[in-house]
Amino acid sequence: AGIAVADMDRSKGIYFLKSVSKDKKVTDVQVSVHEINGVSDITVKEGNDLNGKEASRVLDALLQNLEK
Repeated sequence: AGIAVADMDRSKGIYFLKSVSKDKKVTDVQVSVHEINGVSDITVKEGNDLNGKEASRVLDALLQNLEK
């Protein structure tokens, strides 16, 4: 299972990712990063769904890598 950047608009903090699950299903995911009062706010969407399984997996992977 992997995650790759498909496209991005860094000036707007938007990243379009391709997420490949263990069963080889490819899902398009959008990550938005913004600063709010000195804190980074990260939103991950799978289509219009903020609670999709792949969106949650991508957010978990991002958070784990930020902690390193």
